[in-house]
Amino acid sequence: MKRNVTGTAILLLAGILVPQPAAATEIAADAPKATTNAQAIPLSLEEAVQIGVARSFRAARAKRNLAIADLRGSNARSGYLPRIDVAVTGEQMRRSYVEEGVNYDPYAGRNFRAGLNSSLWIPIDVSGVVRRQVAQAETQEQISQSDVSQTRLDLAFDIQNNYLNALRAQQNVKADERVVQQITELLNLARDRAPGVVPFLEVELGNAQQSLTNSRTNADQAQDGLKQSLRMPLETRLNLTTEMTHDAKAETGGDLLQQAIETRPDVRQARLRIRQAEISARQVTDGRKPSVSVGGYLNKEVAGADPIDRDRRRISNRGLGVNLKVPIGQYDGGQLGRQKKIAGLQKEQAVADSEELQERVAYDLRQALLAVERAEARIQSVPDKQQAFAALKRAEEQMLAAPDGQAQSLLAQVSNARSAWRSAETASADADIDYNRALFRLKRTVGIVDGVAEPAGSATAAIPIVNASSL
Repeated sequence: MKRNVTGTAILLLAGILVPQPAAATEIAADAPKATTNAQAIPLSLEEAVQIGVARSFRAARAKRNLAIADLRGSNARSGYLPRIDVAVTGEQMRRSYVEEGVNYDPYAGRNFRAGLNSSLWIPIDVSGVVRRQVAQAETQEQISQSDVSQTRLDLAFDIQNNYLNALRAQQNVKADERVVQQITELLNLARDRAPGVVPFLEVELGNAQQSLTNSRTNADQAQDGLKQSLRMPLETRLNLTTEMTHDAKAETGGDLLQQAIETRPDVRQARLRIRQAEISARQVTDGRKPSVSVGGYLNKEVAGADPIDRDRRRISNRGLGVNLKVPIGQYDGGQLGRQKKIAGLQKEQAVADSEELQERVAYDLRQALLAVERAEARIQSVPDKQQAFAALKRAEEQMLAAPDGQAQSLLAQVSNARSAWRSAETASADADIDYNRALFRLKRTVGIVDGVAEPAGSATAAIPIVNASSL
């Protein structure tokens, strides 16, 4: 693919498409003026993908979900850390104590109490409960990371298709503009050399101008679809600069199915959900596992009639202990058994979803390869543009050189040659666009899209998916 983007175009894109600090808002403010003057902004396919992915709500949502998963993972890992509680307490009460036969109340008049309470507890994960919680959270982190990658791939593929649609419409406009220009030049020559065909050429010119108007309308609609996916202002005008050719060859060697299974984020995500279901199945009984924690506490208080009572008493309370909980028996009406069945069904569903996805990948891959083959065959069968244009010029010269009475009979040949020339022009461009569309589809099926880099620090592919039975 060829790129033709000037420095001015890059500055314009930076001003309109990328959020800028205060100093750069002047460039963005000039965007409506540029579009008002019909100055189209150059935009390549690679830039469109980068801008669209960077500004997408879907990509931002996936990143936020990943950030949430990371925070939940940190919360799960904090289960290994000690817990320290420090609190200051205070109370002022009015009490009345009456007991028959007793005239002494050791707390009589002690209506004010204030103190500092502190405790330290260290959990000991003897049953692996915290370990499974951490594994579950880390698995969710990996699933969220895969979702980020999958979202970027989906967005890039959608933007590529929108770009190709807009590029096809733009090329149709250029083809119709050339037709209008060609008819206009022929009409000017015919006024002197073949006046009898002038009225017919004027009709053809009017029809060509109407076709040009329709092509421009279709191009505007196609650009609106592209600008919507890029979140660009509606008044922006674009000049799509990437020239789609069939120079790039599809990689059809090797085991593409195995590569897709190893590369595609959604396939990896499906395997991660199996692991998640396995961990959930083991977590069902975590509430009935033994738990141990060790710790201590230290409390200091003062007690008196009020905060300024000079006869305050000081109370100190401290201790160390081991908290051991061993569940012996519990009746829950079959709730635990049903939870185990639910977890088992969820695991079965996760396995079935993974198998279904792999089968769908195989089917999609076959269809993508067939689409590439059909696109390649179409490229070989498109008519030659230069030959079609040469045939048009010969027909025009024959008509202009013929006597005025015979020129009208040759006009149909000129019209047919012109139609064949335009079809050759558009067919060649359409064939290249369809080939690249098929190529993008094949890469997307395998799990690779050009122009989309993994987020910085991403290590999803390097994280092993282990069996949860060891947890």
